Amino acid sequence: MKEKDIKQTIRHGQVLHTPYVRIHTYLPPNPSPQVQVACVVSKKISPSAVRRHKYQRWLREIIRPLTADFPKGTNLVLIAKPAIGQLSSISPLKDSLVTSLNNQAQSSV
Repeated sequence: MKEKDIKQTIRHGQVLHTPYVRIHTYLPPNPSPQVQVACVVSKKISPSAVRRHKYQRWLREIIRPLTADFPKGTNLVLIAKPAIGQLSSISPLKDSLVTSLNNQAQSSV
Protein backbone atom coordinates (compact mmCIF):
# COMPACT_ATOMS: atom_id res chain seq x y z
CA MET A 1 0.00 0.00 0.00
CA LYS A 2 1.33 3.45 -0.87
CA GLU A 3 1.81 6.23 1.65
CA LYS A 4 -1.02 8.29 0.17
CA ASP A 5 -3.39 5.31 0.54
CA ILE A 6 -2.36 4.90 4.17
CA LYS A 7 -2.95 8.59 4.90
CA GLN A 8 -6.31 8.52 3.12
CA THR A 9 -7.38 5.44 5.08
CA ILE A 10 -6.38 7.01 8.40
CA ARG A 11 -8.07 10.30 7.55
CA HIS A 12 -11.35 8.97 6.11
CA GLY A 13 -11.71 5.42 7.40
CA GLN A 14 -13.59 3.93 10.30
CA VAL A 15 -11.58 3.21 13.44
CA LEU A 16 -11.68 0.15 15.64
CA HIS A 17 -9.66 -0.02 18.86
CA THR A 18 -8.22 -3.09 20.57
CA PRO A 19 -5.88 -3.07 23.57
CA TYR A 20 -2.87 -3.57 21.29
CA VAL A 21 -3.82 -2.14 17.88
CA ARG A 22 -5.84 0.65 16.28
CA ILE A 23 -7.45 -0.55 13.03
CA HIS A 24 -8.52 1.84 10.27
CA THR A 25 -10.75 0.47 7.51
CA TYR A 26 -11.68 2.35 4.36
CA LEU A 27 -13.28 1.48 1.03
CA PRO A 28 -11.95 4.07 -1.43
CA PRO A 29 -14.05 5.35 -4.36
CA ASN A 30 -11.72 3.63 -6.86
CA PRO A 31 -10.88 0.40 -5.04
CA SER A 32 -8.14 -2.02 -6.02
CA PRO A 33 -9.11 -5.61 -6.88
CA GLN A 34 -7.91 -7.00 -3.53
CA VAL A 35 -7.83 -6.03 0.15
CA GLN A 36 -4.71 -4.00 0.95
CA VAL A 37 -3.10 -4.11 4.41
CA ALA A 38 -0.45 -1.91 6.02
CA CYS A 39 1.04 -2.54 9.47
CA VAL A 40 2.63 0.40 11.27
CA VAL A 41 4.87 -0.07 14.32
CA SER A 42 6.64 3.13 15.35
CA LYS A 43 9.89 3.61 17.22
CA LYS A 44 7.80 4.63 20.25
CA ILE A 45 6.86 0.96 20.57
CA SER A 46 10.47 -0.24 20.49
CA PRO A 47 13.72 1.37 19.39
CA SER A 48 14.84 -2.06 18.16
CA ALA A 49 14.07 -2.68 14.47
CA VAL A 50 14.12 -6.41 15.13
CA ARG A 51 11.25 -6.15 17.64
CA ARG A 52 9.27 -3.72 15.46
CA HIS A 53 9.51 -6.12 12.50
CA LYS A 54 8.50 -9.01 14.74
CA TYR A 55 5.31 -7.16 15.71
CA GLN A 56 4.65 -6.35 12.04
CA ARG A 57 5.03 -10.04 11.14
CA TRP A 58 2.64 -10.97 13.93
CA LEU A 59 0.04 -8.47 12.67
CA ARG A 60 0.33 -9.65 9.06
CA GLU A 61 0.07 -13.30 10.13
CA ILE A 62 -3.10 -12.62 12.13
CA ILE A 63 -4.83 -10.36 9.60
CA ARG A 64 -4.10 -12.41 6.46
CA PRO A 65 -6.88 -15.02 6.96
CA LEU A 66 -9.29 -12.33 8.19
CA THR A 67 -9.11 -10.26 4.99
CA ALA A 68 -11.57 -12.64 3.30
CA ASP A 69 -14.30 -11.13 5.52
CA PHE A 70 -13.79 -7.64 4.07
CA PRO A 71 -15.20 -6.39 0.74
CA LYS A 72 -12.76 -6.43 -2.19
CA GLY A 73 -10.80 -3.19 -2.41
CA THR A 74 -10.88 -2.38 1.30
CA ASN A 75 -7.81 -0.72 2.75
CA LEU A 76 -6.75 -1.78 6.26
CA VAL A 77 -4.15 0.06 8.33
CA LEU A 78 -3.11 -1.55 11.62
CA ILE A 79 -1.27 0.82 13.97
CA ALA A 80 0.40 -0.77 16.98
CA LYS A 81 -0.23 0.70 20.43
CA PRO A 82 2.47 0.75 23.15
CA ALA A 83 0.84 -2.20 24.94
CA ILE A 84 1.98 -4.50 22.12
CA GLY A 85 5.54 -4.10 23.40
CA GLN A 86 4.62 -5.94 26.60
CA LEU A 87 3.55 -9.12 24.80
CA SER A 88 5.75 -12.20 24.85
CA SER A 89 3.54 -14.28 22.54
CA ILE A 90 1.15 -13.73 19.66
CA SER A 91 -1.87 -15.35 21.37
CA PRO A 92 -3.32 -12.34 23.26
CA LEU A 93 -2.86 -10.14 20.21
CA LYS A 94 -4.65 -12.65 17.99
CA ASP A 95 -7.50 -13.09 20.46
CA SER A 96 -8.12 -9.35 20.78
CA LEU A 97 -7.97 -8.72 17.02
CA VAL A 98 -10.25 -11.61 16.08
CA THR A 99 -12.78 -10.73 18.79
CA SER A 100 -12.88 -7.05 17.85
CA LEU A 101 -13.18 -7.70 14.11
CA ASN A 102 -15.91 -10.30 14.66
CA ASN A 103 -17.84 -7.86 16.89
CA GLN A 104 -17.56 -5.17 14.21
CA ALA A 105 -18.70 -7.57 11.49
CA GLN A 106 -21.76 -8.58 13.55
CA SER A 107 -22.69 -4.98 14.41
CA SER A 108 -22.44 -3.84 10.77
CA VAL A 109 -24.86 -6.57 9.58
